[in-house]
Amino acid sequence: MMQTLKSLLELWHARAPREQKLLAVLGVLLAGLGYWLLVLAPARAAAQAAQVRFVAASASLLEVEAGMAQLLGRSAVPARVNGGSLRAQLAQSAQAAGLKITRVQPDSDGAVAIWLEPAPAGTVLAWMGGLYREKGIAVKRLTLAKGEAGLTQAQVAFSAPAAK
Repeated sequence: MMQTLKSLLELWHARAPREQKLLAVLGVLLAGLGYWLLVLAPARAAAQAAQVRFVAASASLLEVEAGMAQLLGRSAVPARVNGGSLRAQLAQSAQAAGLKITRVQPDSDGAVAIWLEPAPAGTVLAWMGGLYREKGIAVKRLTLAKGEAGLTQAQVAFSAPAAK
């Protein structure tokens, strides 16, 4: 290491003062270019990607908030429709909404937990709101996960509607 440094210093001193200045300017330019290519450009690209993800997440949040407002905003007097088991009502309404139930599991207190195939979040939230408004079937527990192609995977536990 010391030998390399000594040889570089010898090369430096062997150059004329004008060449030394040109080499110094070249070194500064190369350092600046390296800083730009290795630090600033990747940081800028990462910031732009983060901004795109933020905008997409904000749009998703607004969509979920609108769906939740729709679910909760009309909760004053839900229509209660009895008839058929909770499981059958869920299957029928999901099919009508274009959703496919992949798994059904009885939950505590007569509730039913279901898993849906990936679907647009707006469709899932509108379906849940319609269930509450039309049949009085309330969401007991909800888990949403972002799936592929902007679709949402949902696991929902519904409580049985109250008798009229």
